[in-house]
Amino acid sequence: MNTADAFAQRAWKRRVELGLSQTELARRMADRGFPWHQVTVSRTESGERPIRLDEAAALAGILGLPVVFIDADQPTEGLAADLAEATRTIAALRQRVADLERQLGKANARVSHLEGVIAQVKAAVR
Repeated sequence: MNTADAFAQRAWKRRVELGLSQTELARRMADRGFPWHQVTVSRTESGERPIRLDEAAALAGILGLPVVFIDADQPTEGLAADLAEATRTIAALRQRVADLERQLGKANARVSHLEGVIAQVKAAVR
């Protein structure tokens, strides 16, 4: 299987996993400046129509595929699991950042309060 055919097969599989119709995928490609229609998707997925590199990159972006999926010779076993794990890690890190931002906000409010208390004490001492 050549690189273009392998990529087309992976793109078809991912489109189906995402529940996207060929028409919806064509619309999203058109939104990115590619004059695609449902028949373009069909012919590309079946290998009847070659895919250009810029189209493949845009398609990979729409489908959430790493660009490595363009290369048929690149081993892809385990990449989906790695991607899922990375996605979970990123989500956990984002949650941690949000928690730390909340804590920082509380700490800043406490510092402001204490600065006010200090100013009152200084005013009372004068």
